[in-house]
Amino acid sequence: MPSLILTGYPASGKTTVAQVLKERALQHPAIQDVVIINEESACPDWTKQECYMTSLAEKKTRAALKSSFDRAVATSNKQTLVILDSLNYIKGFRYELHCISKAAGERHGILWILNRASVVEEWNSNRIDKERQGYSRELLLELIQRYEPPDERNRWDKPMYAVDVSPDGNMDTQSKTEAIQRSVYNMHALGDT
Repeated sequence: MPSLILTGYPASGKTTVAQVLKERALQHPAIQDVVIINEESACPDWTKQECYMTSLAEKKTRAALKSSFDRAVATSNKQTLVILDSLNYIKGFRYELHCISKAAGERHGILWILNRASVVEEWNSNRIDKERQGYSRELLLELIQRYEPPDERNRWDKPMYAVDVSPDGNMDTQSKTEAIQRSVYNMHALGDT
């Protein structure tokens, strides 16, 4: 059974998409179980803010996510779908996840959850107000800036599906362009010069 790796800005709607995928997947007769791996399951003693507050915490979070993903993929049977619901914003990390899937003999796919940075900021502030979860505005902007968008030209980002969760549901090209332009690692711009 393939594993799905969700990627996108923080607070962009990845967890909502993961829950919808789980519900729909369990309705399919070939799928008996769905395992969702996220910061809450991999680092249960930390909030999302604490998971990414320092470079050391971020490194430990990625290690915990990768370890949980590795265990889930290695022990899953052919009727289990594994969904990694996390930022997965570093291309090298997505490459490592690709290698884990291939080593286990499993296929994987990337779901790029698209949303505007302005909407993400609004949703994040609502989370902080209501659930006491989310990111400080400074950390949120840092994570958005450091986001490395997936690129279909990379084998570890294939197959890739873009899922637009913006309120107007009509911005696929705009949000892709915005994500690429906002990224510190805008490699596409180097080819344009």
